[in-house]
Amino acid sequence: MIDFSESMLRDKLKEPLHHFLGPRIPENATIGLCTSEKEVIFMKEKYGSGIDVLIALTPQAIYQCYVMKIPYYKIEDFFDVNFFVIADEWMLKIEKKWIDEIDSYLMKNFTPFEKYDFKPGFLYFFFLKVMYDMVFRAAIGLAHLLLSCKPERIVYFGSDKFSITDTLFFNESVYKIILPAFAKTYDVTLEPLSPIEKKTVEIFKKEKFLRILKQIVKKVINAAGKRKMEFHKPYILYKPGYDVDFVIKFSDEFFFKNFSVIFPFISKLKIESGLVFPSYEIWGKIRSEKFFKDPFVWFGVDLFTSVEKHLYYWMTKIIPEMWIAFLKLNKFLMFHRPQCVFLFAPLEIKDFALIQSSRCLKIPVIFYQHGGFEGYCEYTVYDMTDLRQCDYRFVYGQGVANYFNYRKSLYTEKMAHIIPVGSAKIDALKNKKVNKEKIYEHLGIEKSKKIIFYIPTSYQYHWYMSREAYLGCMYFEMLVEISKLFSEFPDVQFIYKPFPESPPDPAVEIFQRHCPNCKITREYSVYEIASISDGIVVDLPSTALLEVLLTDKPIIVFSDKRFICLLAEAKEILSKRAIIEEEITGFFNSLRQFVSSDLKSLKNYDRTFLREYGTFLDDGKSAERALKKIKEITGKQNA
Repeated sequence: MIDFSESMLRDKLKEPLHHFLGPRIPENATIGLCTSEKEVIFMKEKYGSGIDVLIALTPQAIYQCYVMKIPYYKIEDFFDVNFFVIADEWMLKIEKKWIDEIDSYLMKNFTPFEKYDFKPGFLYFFFLKVMYDMVFRAAIGLAHLLLSCKPERIVYFGSDKFSITDTLFFNESVYKIILPAFAKTYDVTLEPLSPIEKKTVEIFKKEKFLRILKQIVKKVINAAGKRKMEFHKPYILYKPGYDVDFVIKFSDEFFFKNFSVIFPFISKLKIESGLVFPSYEIWGKIRSEKFFKDPFVWFGVDLFTSVEKHLYYWMTKIIPEMWIAFLKLNKFLMFHRPQCVFLFAPLEIKDFALIQSSRCLKIPVIFYQHGGFEGYCEYTVYDMTDLRQCDYRFVYGQGVANYFNYRKSLYTEKMAHIIPVGSAKIDALKNKKVNKEKIYEHLGIEKSKKIIFYIPTSYQYHWYMSREAYLGCMYFEMLVEISKLFSEFPDVQFIYKPFPESPPDPAVEIFQRHCPNCKITREYSVYEIASISDGIVVDLPSTALLEVLLTDKPIIVFSDKRFICLLAEAKEILSKRAIIEEEITGFFNSLRQFVSSDLKSLKNYDRTFLREYGTFLDDGKSAERALKKIKEITGKQNA
């Protein structure tokens, strides 16, 4: 069992965690670190055999090594990857303590925060956690790499000047950012190379995004003027997205409004000068506080400077913006009170301002579950976010409600009421007409062939410790082996739908290399492709699992227990409908047998799991049920 004493994780690493035995590499080697295809190519051309060991830090770098037949290691080869699952809740407690201390400090040094119970850390917990976890994960990797190899020199590509966004996500490799601090502590010589390219995970350029946003805001304001928005009438503030949309479409009882429309109305409201948050003054004080900095000392290395710019951005840009929006909303909503606030999740600064304003004015805040995974797999981060930031949370089924009610029982403070209503979005899929002939023709698929649909998950480029994702490099290597397995069945038609993210999935190129009988598609939805398939493979039990359970097609589900905690009761129910594997060897064995089988004989329409974790009563009335609950909640409030 891993020892979680803080001294073991904060002191310089003397032996691998869990006595893990990684690759044996000669001491005093020269190591090269690469994060992209171009970096691998450049390092091979410039250094050749001068690099003793190449470490590929991303799926993109591994892809290039694979194509060029370059031997490599991934950093996960050097430590026990089970650590993250085991340490999940332990880390959550550390982060909560740190963020609570920040909030206490800010409220003590700026009394208006205390007056309104305004806690920026509490509101922004998710994004602060992602930032914290990314640094911690990279620290574990580098500490074990340097302990195992004891290299003389590390050659790596330096970082561009990276921008910080409101999410606080790193858009540059965290390994590169913290490497200089580790090299100094572990006495390793660094040879930084000039950056080859500026990498970004942004899908749209900022200028284009802002231009589109201005056009949307202009249309919204014009529409608001035409509608003669009368805030004295009963209304609900809502944010479009996911299942919320389907509830709004169903409703003809309320005068609904998108809450973003509210912001043009509050923009001209003035705030007293005494209420302006002195962000730069407070930053100058808090940055030297022990409680603020010490949580970033890992394995004998002080990594505070690696996150200082992010924390400075949060303190001087995000908190003031959120605070001003909160004050203006308070003024506005006090006189134009909505019946409730209805969101799928808070993601933008103004979302958090709206939540806090509603809490102050005792306006009910309702969140609606936005996707699968919850309830049938552990998802502990919601202990600190969704369960605390709203008054009511609509979930997809009784199984989900049972899970979150259990999580609530672990705490003493007040948390959200959990209400199972079903997924309005999944209900809508059941009624969707699929033009199968068009899909066959567009993809060039022969209907006479056996069709296997493989659904990959996200690489989670901004991965955090919450037992909900695979490690990107290990996951890519698994997909390479899957492509080889598929190549053994030339008479079977495979379909691969890459997860829509940026950078794009490099496994697409691998499947195209190995499997001429594999079609890549991005155009059609998961449900549409599932409808034309004979068998379906889901390699992580998330939202896609609920969608394909609407069919009667045979399904194999992989839930790697090194990273995902599929709950025992959920596994028992799911096993009535699907083949489940939790170990990689068992998954490959079952997958090979699955592809070889007469899939028509394996059809199954058991909907127990779907009801418990997706559609609740499975009557197609989730939107209607959600709306009824909103009426009950707002009715109690008005009474």
